[in-house]
Amino acid sequence: MIEVPRALACEKPVYLGASPFSGTYRRGGEGDYRCQISEVQTMMENRFRELPDGRPVISATLSDLKASSIQTYREYFCKIQPDSVWNTISELSFLLQINAVYFANDGSLRPTLAGLLMFGSEEVLHRIFPGLSLNNQLSGHQQEENCCDFYFSARRQVQSQHPKEIAWGINEALVNALAHADYQDHPQIEIRENDQEIQVVNSGQLTRRTLPANPVLYQMFHFIKAADGQGTGLLRIEAIWKQKGWSAPQLTAHQQRHEVLFRLPVSRRLQKRQTLQQRVLDLITTEIQASPQYIQTQLRLTSGQTETLLQELMQQDLIEQDPESQDFRLKA
Repeated sequence: MIEVPRALACEKPVYLGASPFSGTYRRGGEGDYRCQISEVQTMMENRFRELPDGRPVISATLSDLKASSIQTYREYFCKIQPDSVWNTISELSFLLQINAVYFANDGSLRPTLAGLLMFGSEEVLHRIFPGLSLNNQLSGHQQEENCCDFYFSARRQVQSQHPKEIAWGINEALVNALAHADYQDHPQIEIRENDQEIQVVNSGQLTRRTLPANPVLYQMFHFIKAADGQGTGLLRIEAIWKQKGWSAPQLTAHQQRHEVLFRLPVSRRLQKRQTLQQRVLDLITTEIQASPQYIQTQLRLTSGQTETLLQELMQQDLIEQDPESQDFRLKA
């Protein structure tokens, strides 16, 4: 016996072949019957209520999607999911699978709202989303055309400047900003930094809803494992920052400016301090025991820097001092 679960509203219509209008069937008694066009259209309307950014945009065409952005996304998808059958299908089939394009009520294939946001050209995005601004200020003032270009541009810079787990947290915050943004009224998403923190800003308001405002766009990021996908991303960010001993990230809303600000304290000075602490621990691990003078010489530190680092590590219960030799060793 094979049990086939009932499809969710956001998954309907489930169809065979190239078009839902000719390939959607329903079970009736002992037989399967092809659904009428009106039935299929009703399923599609219900689907779009649950996935609002999955709605096809009638005024846009497939030529409004930027080929280089699609290529960047597919290449990264192939790298992250090398065994996926989606790597062997055509570009159009791939875009259908990730809901970047979908069938309009007249049967034509059109980009979805999420597809345009992810891959759209500058011209169509400014027409469909007036005032859209995707601003990457991590290295100067760099405007990107679409969410795909914006994400990968910021990702490259974040990964070149931060350790892996910190870079993951910043990327997760950026994806959440893109997925929760309100794209209807002069939407602006920005990532910027100063000596103390990374800031991610998006238009919109803080809500208590489980799903993001743009679930299809979020799902596209989840497909390339750029998003947590389980609703626990922000909790993981907080856990990483707590483990580092840094100030907790802050998520606040400014009602008058209609924007949400996510502040991630990432002090360059603090990162350098923790890197020096790790170098001291590595040295003591290698030598079993090490004197302050030896540590100072090997790491080219001043006596004051060496003393401060050793005191910090002792306060964290990571090392201890031999009462006889006065050398330092890892704490048992």
